[in-house]
Amino acid sequence: MADFIFDLETFVRAYIDLRKEWHLYYEDYKGFWQEAVETGFNPDANFQEFLQVHRKIKSKSVEDVLGFMFELHKNPSATDDVKNTVKFVAEQVFYPKNDGDSRGYDNTSYSQMFLNRLNKFKDKDLVYDALKILKSTSDYKRPCAEKYGLQIPKKRMSVYKDIATMLANNQNATTDDILEMIYFAETQDNALKIINDVFAKTDEDLDVELNKDVPNTDNVGVILSKPGSLIRTVLDGRDLSPELSKAIKDKEVNKEFYKLLNQWQEIAKEKYDFDNVVGSGDAQYVTNYENTLEQQNIDLINANEKLLSDNFKLTQSRDQYRDNYEHEKELRARLLRKYDDERAAVASINSMLQSALEVIAAYEIGEQEVGKAGVFKKGEVKVKMREAIENANANLKRAQEKEAKRKAALLARQREAGEAISI
Repeated sequence: MADFIFDLETFVRAYIDLRKEWHLYYEDYKGFWQEAVETGFNPDANFQEFLQVHRKIKSKSVEDVLGFMFELHKNPSATDDVKNTVKFVAEQVFYPKNDGDSRGYDNTSYSQMFLNRLNKFKDKDLVYDALKILKSTSDYKRPCAEKYGLQIPKKRMSVYKDIATMLANNQNATTDDILEMIYFAETQDNALKIINDVFAKTDEDLDVELNKDVPNTDNVGVILSKPGSLIRTVLDGRDLSPELSKAIKDKEVNKEFYKLLNQWQEIAKEKYDFDNVVGSGDAQYVTNYENTLEQQNIDLINANEKLLSDNFKLTQSRDQYRDNYEHEKELRARLLRKYDDERAAVASINSMLQSALEVIAAYEIGEQEVGKAGVFKKGEVKVKMREAIENANANLKRAQEKEAKRKAALLARQREAGEAISI
């Protein structure tokens, strides 16, 4: 507990862990944390009695936060920050309060602030859980809602899009999380990228399931249904964003786009056929399928012009794998850049820590030397002490300036590349 630091991330973790443990109505969570803060003001409060009244709590994250709150009377200066954090999470973000008969107040700004803060969380698993809860409690809508008479402010829709985008980009993203982005796609290129990502994720999920001793056929069926469902959604067009719907409305003008969609659809039917996949009994079905297509492609090329004209399915599948290869190559490059960025960050922080230690050492050594010096030497020793401290502080300042420049350069590069901001 001595190393525990209360901040937004530690409280969100505790809030979500308690939610998972209790499964109560949102007002119970809000009331619980409010009472915990208020009780923390009381120096006579009993931590164990509070836990007994509110059930036994198993989550260490919750116990750590409660332990901190029950020491608030010893640190009154921290009270406002704790109260603001509890109110922000429990009342303004996850479950916005209602005002009388109103449908609730507009917590759009709070939600946007929260999403911005989530980008700085270290625990990406926690970020994913928080996004899932926010999506379920925010009256989440897709852009197509306007087609059905629901007028949603642009700022609010921007929050919904950020939630969907952050979920799709998270390391724990499911196929459904990635597929959800099709409803926010505004261009043909966006739509085709999402289709490619869903097909790639389907291959990953299928490989995991088929590698089990006895694959769950229900799970296999669900996995196989995703690509075809996505293509049907795009071809149907009704629930797409207004921008994409307008862009692809004229099928004659967009012949090439619809040709690609039809090719993807054929691949989904052939490659993700349930009987073929389950009947193969092969954990490497996806790889085998690719090899089979390549061989078929060679045979067709060597046959005749008529067969060659029917080769688009195989060509498209091959292009899909090439696209996946380029995608993985780009991902590898991003990971290498991230590794270099993190290594630079560690080196910069170590430099600042070392400089800070030099400042502390200058003070400590200087005080010892002053204590040892005689009456006539103290002035001279103090001058040397001051010079040593000034030099150490100058080194620390240079290290801090270097770190600030590193962050600014990284931020500019990430913005220019359109990457998730991380400093």
